[in-house]
This record gives sequence, structure tokens and C-alpha cells, in this order.
Amino acid sequence: MIWKFRQIVRFTLVNQLTSGVICFVGLACAIALLRPFSTEMNNLWSNRLQPVFELTTLMFAFLIWFSNQRSRWEESLPKRLSVTYVFDGRPVMRCERATLIDESDIRAMAQQMGAQMAGGRLAFGPVVNIVAPSVERIEDGAAIRCYGMSFHLTELPDCIRELSSTQGQGVLVRRVVGHEFVDNYLPCPTNNGHGT
Repeated sequence: MIWKFRQIVRFTLVNQLTSGVICFVGLACAIALLRPFSTEMNNLWSNRLQPVFELTTLMFAFLIWFSNQRSRWEESLPKRLSVTYVFDGRPVMRCERATLIDESDIRAMAQQMGAQMAGGRLAFGPVVNIVAPSVERIEDGAAIRCYGMSFHLTELPDCIRELSSTQGQGVLVRRVVGHEFVDNYLPCPTNNGHGT
């Protein structure tokens, strides 16, 4: 949480420094100019209620501004897509953190990546699960916005059948490095809980 706050502050300083300085200078001038006029000590409104309302208004304005900055920061982050392909209740293929250009093409891109990973056709079932986007920190400390989804397959892809027959059951994991897939075959435990 603190890491996200620091990232948002850094984003704000880079993109909104001028307007932030103007706001803080204006606020300091307003406080300095209004200070001599608050001499009425017996008036309940000016001494008790008005400062509370002003402070509350200022806090709400800050919260709205901060929420807007957070949304803008999240929208500016590089987007990545991770997709899991599930057959018969277990994951059989997974592509992690592929570059995503636009959120509107998530489904088409995920289907295309699956076909490329399988080396041909995939038989998609009607069940598609989409995971809400989240902000994650990557190895170099930068932030990315991650999208996730899973497709349920009605048939096992040929590439998985070949791997399963030679290496046992497992998950074909393809990580995107640059624009190439890097294969890893991770063994899955069998039904009795022992690995193969």
C-alpha cells in the first residue's frame, strides 16, 4: 500500500508539478491573508463550525484529487495479460504477462495466444473467467497493470497430448520474453497426490 502511494506521488510530481505548486502557493497566500480577519472570539460559527466545514471540504477535495491521480496513474501503467487454459478442471497451458496494447482486445488476444501456444486450433468451451485488473510490482521495482483470464477447453490441445505422453501430466507454461515464447513444462501431481 505504501509502495502504491509512493508511485502515485512520483507520478503526480512528474505530471502535475506546476498545478500542484500553484495550488499550494495559493493556499498559503489565502491562509496568510485571512489570518488577521479571524478576531471574533465569541462567534460560534466563525470560531468552531466554519473551520470544521472548511477543513472537511478541503479533505474531501484532496481525496477526490488523489483518487483521480490514482486512476490516471493506473491507466498510464504498461498493461500485461496472463491467460490460463483449463481442461477437465486443471490448467494445461498458461501464458504470463504478455504485452497488452488495449483492454478492448483482451479476449481476441488471449484466444490468439492460445492458438499460437498450441500450434494450431483450440476448442474453447463457453466458460471464460476474467480477473479484475490489479497493479503489481515487477523485478526492477516498476509497476504494471495486470489483466488475467482463463478459458475452459473442451479438448486437450495436441501439443499437450504429446508432452503428457512423454513427460507425464503437467502444465505448459509459456512466458513471453520480448516477442518469443519460452517453454517450461511443470509437472502436475496425479490424483493420489504424488508427483510423476
